[in-house]
Amino acid sequence: MKRCGRNFQVTASVTFNSLSGLTVGDDVYIAHNCVLIGLDIHIGNRVLIGPNCIISSANHTFHNGAYRFGKSDPRPVSIGHGAWIAGNCSVVGGSVLPAQSVLGAGSVINKPFTEERALYAGVPTVFIKKLP
Repeated sequence: MKRCGRNFQVTASVTFNSLSGLTVGDDVYIAHNCVLIGLDIHIGNRVLIGPNCIISSANHTFHNGAYRFGKSDPRPVSIGHGAWIAGNCSVVGGSVLPAQSVLGAGSVINKPFTEERALYAGVPTVFIKKLP
């Protein structure tokens, strides 16, 4: 790993495709059945990731009539400190979940957001509201 903070808690059923590009802050918890794929994933301090989430810092490209053999399109993922990713979410390459924000259950975030302490949700994810 590039960096692993203290008190990093991961359930037994979490899958890491690669650790070489993973940066994890302090006091991070990743719940059961999550999958982290890619070489450029940054998770800030005090982040909570709910069950059944997928975080991938790359996407497939179309080549010769299919996605099966297209080259990987790597783009970093950043999850800000104090953020919460609720269960059953997908976080794809190029995504930024700002500090102290919530990604609502079942959401698919596919782009960078900037408003901290906010609720984001939906497929695709949109800004919902500022949190108190």
